[in-house]
Amino acid sequence: MAVVYVSWPLYRQMDKAGFFPEPRIEITGFQPNEQVIITRPHSFSGISREAWADKSGKAVFHDLSPGNWVITKGGTEKLQKTTIYIPDRYGIFIKQIEQFEIRIIFQRGG
Repeated sequence: MAVVYVSWPLYRQMDKAGFFPEPRIEITGFQPNEQVIITRPHSFSGISREAWADKSGKAVFHDLSPGNWVITKGGTEKLQKTTIYIPDRYGIFIKQIEQFEIRIIFQRGG
């Protein structure tokens, strides 16, 4: 097995170009500038991510790991009880809750 060292600036360029796979969640249907928080309740460290919906009402969460995430703030009460499962396989997975569309995107980098 060969080890290749990559400089930090090169890594950042490769990351921005989508070279490394990264699960992300995109949720549409919010009010513009609405705060949205998701948490990983079964984590030892109590992981949470926060995002603000853009002008089109879409909130995007990056730097996620596979597993169960729960919407704890934002949207409707029904949406806040929704568990989002990020699988450990590549693909685009879509879930509809009321007027909200949840997209789990885990694509292989190019």
